[in-house]
Amino acid sequence: MVASVNSFLQEQVYYYEYKNLIFRGSEELGYENYGNGGRDPLEDENRDPRYKHFKE
Repeated sequence: MVASVNSFLQEQVYYYEYKNLIFRGSEELGYENYGNGGRDPLEDENRDPRYKHFKE
């Protein structure tokens, strides 16, 4: 999987299928919401997401 982090006002991480070095899948496989903030939630390993959803 490839993670795409959006952390301007809300920290959100979207997960996509890994295709190769340049391309990723267009369908979202998972989603995590960490709430308010402006930093990378994947760098801070001690935090749990407020909400997460992954396709089965």
